[in-house]
Amino acid sequence: KASSYMKKGTAATTTKRNDKAPSYRLQNNKTTYQEVFVSCLPGLESLLYEELLSIGILPNIIPSDDDVDDNMQGNTPEESAIVPNTRYIGGAFETIHSGGLSFHVKEEESLQQIVMNCHLFLGTASHVYLRCGDIFYARNMEELRRKVSSMPFWSMCIDTAAANNDDSIEPSIPKFNIKVKSTKSKLIHTVGIAQRIERGIYDALGIAIDDGNDEDDEEGKERTTRRNSYNENAINILVHIHRDQVQISMDTSATPLHKRGYKLEVAKAPLREDLAFALLRCAGWGTNPAMTSSNFHGDRKTNSYYNSNFLLDPFCGSGTILIEGAAMAVGLPPGRLRPPPLWGTTLFDDDGWRKLVEKYNVHIGASGDDTKVHNLATASSSDEIDNSNMNMDSNEKDDDNIVATTNIHIFGSDRDAGAIKAAKANAERAGVSNVVTFECYPLSSNPWFEQPNSAPFFPSMNDDTDCDERTGDYYDIGLLVATNPPYGKRVSASASARQRTLGSKKSKLSPGAHPLLSLYQTFGHRIGRIVDTIRNQEKSVERESNIEKVGESSGVNGRTSSTAIRAAIIANDIDLVRKTGLRTRVQFKTRHGGLAVSALTTEDNITN
Repeated sequence: KASSYMKKGTAATTTKRNDKAPSYRLQNNKTTYQEVFVSCLPGLESLLYEELLSIGILPNIIPSDDDVDDNMQGNTPEESAIVPNTRYIGGAFETIHSGGLSFHVKEEESLQQIVMNCHLFLGTASHVYLRCGDIFYARNMEELRRKVSSMPFWSMCIDTAAANNDDSIEPSIPKFNIKVKSTKSKLIHTVGIAQRIERGIYDALGIAIDDGNDEDDEEGKERTTRRNSYNENAINILVHIHRDQVQISMDTSATPLHKRGYKLEVAKAPLREDLAFALLRCAGWGTNPAMTSSNFHGDRKTNSYYNSNFLLDPFCGSGTILIEGAAMAVGLPPGRLRPPPLWGTTLFDDDGWRKLVEKYNVHIGASGDDTKVHNLATASSSDEIDNSNMNMDSNEKDDDNIVATTNIHIFGSDRDAGAIKAAKANAERAGVSNVVTFECYPLSSNPWFEQPNSAPFFPSMNDDTDCDERTGDYYDIGLLVATNPPYGKRVSASASARQRTLGSKKSKLSPGAHPLLSLYQTFGHRIGRIVDTIRNQEKSVERESNIEKVGESSGVNGRTSSTAIRAAIIANDIDLVRKTGLRTRVQFKTRHGGLAVSALTTEDNITN
């Protein structure tokens, strides 16, 4: 069976299998809705849900007849754990889509603006799809072509006048990359399905295409070759057929959203940008630039997930985690370096995209001995951005648009000199090279681990280095250790490689032990060294100052100086993470590089 989801206030109905499939396009007498589906890695749906809410979009959380019983409606939120993949919203259990979330845009709303906001602000999204119409049944190729050609989406959305930059035949004809997935259906030949859908689109656009066999002539062979290969100057179409029900979607971008545009150089086993972003979000790092938009209802002055200004990655590789963390710390939107979306459609707006990016971008520059950030996100929508203002002295600018970054320290290390070189180049392209530092060190020689009392995060209770110059308030120092350590699968984990990682010439392994066991144990030991050093320092200061404890301890000058330490790890083997000695919990599980991975964070401040 399949459910037909109607407008809010109308009960869901059940439709039997017939020629008319259930409609996912909501309609009434006056209003038409366009469905948008935002995909993500499976397991990141809850983070994507929060991101969509932050930019003023309420996703469709559609009740599932299979997972939710009528007698469960109105139960307590605590009982939501018994229903897989659900949220307790509005007094009911409702299912979250696996691998993404959908929402509907009314006809009077700006679909173009909403899609551009998704591309700019969403850090956990992979793709933004426009549903090309209702789901329909097709049991043979000609029926498929006929029903595709009758869809009004193509004539309304596809821009036949869009320029083509390739030298292929028929340069005035729109090009399509059509990806087909068919399961349990009579239509199983994916190449033939793609061919019929392409011809159906051309029929809808009024473009005449020879109906003969594509292999009969040179032009036909060219079309077949183009259809079977990826074309960068083409519109991506996704087709999903299940039990003869066809759903067609159009990708609004040529490349996945996790390809931010800065990581042109990579090391071995690189981490996806959206996965790094999700790990940092779960650990509470950074700021959300969407919080400064008019759709956000909250305190724009305190838009940090938690008070932390030090980030460390001892296995930084090409720097993905730290670059994402630096952008989050200063409020840079994830999609700022991407090309404009909706190319090849009537909604494409290059100038509008550039203005949107500039409005919410952040310019980092040097002013004296202090690094400053000019945040354009706080400017009103009517403000005109003057690039010449970037060269003004920081004292001449509005204080609300200036964010000091002297208290943001981001440090990464790796034993591979080539990886460090790639990380520095990536950071430069991402525009965060002023707030992130990369050095070539093995784990055992990382200076933040080896000499914690000399590291920038170490609490100084006798001076004012952690004091806000404008308010006089003191910062609580927060250190986040976020990393993606080796798994021993995508990259060889031989004993010699493990020794090089540790920087040790001698190493002993118990029979049957995991080859990376000592690496993870050393990682946990180094974090423990930081914790012990900070605890000893705080105890020493308390003894020397002879301050009586009343309620809670205060430091020198009558203030508290505390250091909160947290850890966040992407791992393939949870048992290995447990060997670090850190008390962690799983935040989400997904797949990366063909492997099942988990994101784990420490539950509380490790120093407590």
